Amino acid sequence: MSNPQLSIVLTNNISELKKLSAAIDDFGAQLELPPAVIFKFNLVMDELVTNVISYAYPHDEQHEFSLRLWQEDGWLRAELRDQGLPFNPLEFPPPDTKAALEDRVIGGLGVHFLKEMMDIYAYQRDGVWNCLTFGKKLS
Repeated sequence: MSNPQLSIVLTNNISELKKLSAAIDDFGAQLELPPAVIFKFNLVMDELVTNVISYAYPHDEQHEFSLRLWQEDGWLRAELRDQGLPFNPLEFPPPDTKAALEDRVIGGLGVHFLKEMMDIYAYQRDGVWNCLTFGKKLS
């Protein structure tokens, strides 16, 4: 199997997170990936997709966005694409993880997890698309 991949289309409904998690778990099991890698991708994806669902589309209309996950040249890579409001999450300021819980500002953990748990990440606006790509080197 050369460059196996998972492609999934989701809607901006929070219930889609269960579908996403199950798909990532199945894909990781199919590739026999280490549980720690699957966990990191699930956590990062959950946070990022929650942000797309919660903030990318200002109206209550249903929208679709896509996620692709693939293994290539010793890496597990991902791409999240949405047609929501233009937003580069990599420019979002890091959360103050040292502040007391009651003093922390809500938000920012998805990007924090992305930067801490992935080895590479990039954003670009491609026409009407937000394109966030990231990856983890497999040892």
